[in-house]
Amino acid sequence: MPHQYLYPLQTSFREYQSNMFSYLTAMFRHARLRISQRIWRRKLRYATKHNTNDIEDIQRRLRRIAFERSKMNAGAVEQLSTTLTDQIALNAPSKTDWCKRPKTWSASQSRLPIANAEKTQKICDSVILFHDCPLGNIQLEQTTSSQNETTANFALSIKVGKFEGSYLSLVVTLPNDAIIDLSPNHILQSNLLIDCDPSMDIYARLNLQSKSGTQQIIRTFDPTDLGHLVNFDLVGHITQVRVIDKSWIDVSFDNPENQTIVLHDLTCFRRRRAAI
Repeated sequence: MPHQYLYPLQTSFREYQSNMFSYLTAMFRHARLRISQRIWRRKLRYATKHNTNDIEDIQRRLRRIAFERSKMNAGAVEQLSTTLTDQIALNAPSKTDWCKRPKTWSASQSRLPIANAEKTQKICDSVILFHDCPLGNIQLEQTTSSQNETTANFALSIKVGKFEGSYLSLVVTLPNDAIIDLSPNHILQSNLLIDCDPSMDIYARLNLQSKSGTQQIIRTFDPTDLGHLVNFDLVGHITQVRVIDKSWIDVSFDNPENQTIVLHDLTCFRRRRAAI
């Protein structure tokens, strides 16, 4: 069978697998809930035949469960609201089911400014700068964003002096929300708005870590590109059954000596591929 006809069949089968997995997961949750309800009914029937201490103990446990359920429900509502707000604020593309702008570009960071960045320099919870320059003359500063092309509140400035290292890389760790139920039908996208020397070579690399190892997808980034987009198409890189344990994107800057690099914005999106 020709490849152009085989691919849609493969895609349909993957979608079938995804739907079947979601269906079985929902069935399992429903069955677990019914079993839990039966256990509590049995406990209640048992308690009514005995002393009041058992009843009071069951009431305390039920109140605790109700409180935890209330917190989980409030957290879910807040998460859905935050996700929708983020999609609107970040101008998310069609079919986006997750998006995020790291706090480095959305909130003031008490760690900054830094006069001499360490070889592993944490900037915020999800952003770390890595380098191997023994001189350490790398300055990090958070400034108020002045770009009309972005809704980010802040920008990150990286000033490099004499550089005797082999790499300078900014790593953004993706949260669990970005990798849960990740499938070959997804595209991970990063929007980068970088001001630097146009001749500088910049590489963006997506890392997908699982029990079988770490897979990498590398893309070159042109800072003069008006689209400011880096797309990581996952088809052919992961399988439906492969569980991703951890994922991160690192942006590497080649030959950064005596350069000032300003990252006006960095946002990440996860969206489904358009139907073929």
